[in-house]
Amino acid sequence: MTPTPSQAAATMTAMLDCPGCRLDGAWCTVHPMSMPVLACLILAAQPLHTDRLAHSRGVGEAMRSLVVPAENAGLLTSSTADLWMAAALLHDVGYARPGSGHHAVDGARYLRALGAPAPLVAMVAWHSTAPYEVAARGLEVDLAAEFGRPSPLGAAALWVADFTTSPHGRQISVEERLAEIRCRYPADSPVLAALDASQGDLAASFALVAAQLSPASSTAAA
Repeated sequence: MTPTPSQAAATMTAMLDCPGCRLDGAWCTVHPMSMPVLACLILAAQPLHTDRLAHSRGVGEAMRSLVVPAENAGLLTSSTADLWMAAALLHDVGYARPGSGHHAVDGARYLRALGAPAPLVAMVAWHSTAPYEVAARGLEVDLAAEFGRPSPLGAAALWVADFTTSPHGRQISVEERLAEIRCRYPADSPVLAALDASQGDLAASFALVAAQLSPASSTAAA
């Protein structure tokens, strides 16, 4: 029987505390579905536009291309890799649950209400330019107070995955992604204000991912 979104989120939380789920490369007999599969079930239940779904799934694929080699090289545990892939799939779920004025906040609140793990909720709340756009929109939301903070490397990986995926789910360069965002919004949009304000952190995120998630980095460390 297919779990409901709330049941899937509750299972995600249980998986983070389950020794069987934390064994790298092992399938847990208690929780046989992986966290990304549960994220796909939550995503599929949302009334999202076709392009939003395609983008979300594309970001999931982009994240998978980052974490699988890193996991194989011993740079990430399987539980961390699964958590990050789930966050990638669900990062834009807030577009289906509007309320606050920004989809990252709405998505994080929705997932929290479902009972999703706090690290997943934090990654969705802080993803990509969200902190900058919340400020640019003048929203009275304190992301750190309400959601805590995601791990810097996880947040960086999600930003890289998001900003190398087109609105239709195709893998593109970050330069192409930045250009298409600028084409879609007017010059006075808070989206572009956030994009401009975040350029330094965007570059730092790409550098952090390259330094810490590349299999070559484990060889260099050895």
